[in-house]
Amino acid sequence: MTPALFNPDNEQKVIPTLAMLTAGVIEPRVAAVIAGVHEEALYKAMAMPEVQAAVDVEITRLRLSGELATVFMKQYPGVTVEVQGGGSGIGVSATKSGACDIGALSRELTSTETGFTEYTFAKDGVAVIVNKSVNISGLTVEQIQKIFTGETKNWKEVGGIDKPIVVVAREAGSGTRGAFNELTKVLDSAKVDQTTVNAIVQPSTGAVLQTVENTPNSIGYISLGSLQNTVKALTINGVECTEANVINKTYKISRPFLYITKDKETLATETFLNWVMSVEAQKIVSRDFISVLSK
Repeated sequence: MTPALFNPDNEQKVIPTLAMLTAGVIEPRVAAVIAGVHEEALYKAMAMPEVQAAVDVEITRLRLSGELATVFMKQYPGVTVEVQGGGSGIGVSATKSGACDIGALSRELTSTETGFTEYTFAKDGVAVIVNKSVNISGLTVEQIQKIFTGETKNWKEVGGIDKPIVVVAREAGSGTRGAFNELTKVLDSAKVDQTTVNAIVQPSTGAVLQTVENTPNSIGYISLGSLQNTVKALTINGVECTEANVINKTYKISRPFLYITKDKETLATETFLNWVMSVEAQKIVSRDFISVLSK
């Protein structure tokens, strides 16, 4: 039997079916499968009986897409939104092959990733932070790349005091680490992570924040939404890490969160994507990231 969606108030069919990743997903419900979700955008409500969240990446935080899906499903109880992990590349390939309805990326599409309709539903800046003992106020992207690859080892090499630099990084698989490395070219042209082996590796934003706060001469990176005054955020190429500068694209270590689709969207997929851009959904986005409604 073909699944259908129902309006809970009058039990009339209101939305046609979505393509499912696997057959027989919780009939008569349908699944809007979102693949390729990074650490900041993975599924939070895995205990819900109608939701099957198959997560195949290392997870440290389960946030944005899951929170959006949870609220959406409460308003549209005929729809099950199934969120799967795997990274932005998986989101692209799964959408292209038709294995999912929506792909999620925490980066721009590349020049070779064509044929998709894209929706920017959130933005994020990655703040470069230092311990307050560090007597510099800013760095260039090139200087950051040399620090995090271990080429630059002392603060005096970038105009600071004669002290060794303590590098603090996120764990492999972190979406924040992936975005930071790509944007600062710590990820080299062969897509190899060149983060120095001497880095202190931490499994969460909170751990990075605390380590930099308590470790003299240290430097790390966190999502802008988690920035606190217990550390110092550096300017990058002379530009402060602020919401306004992320929006106007002058702050260079920033990224969009995209949903992508291919071919004609079903009404159910269109309904979800339209809702994600609503004021209600964007309030969820703005808890930790930057709403696309921000000016």
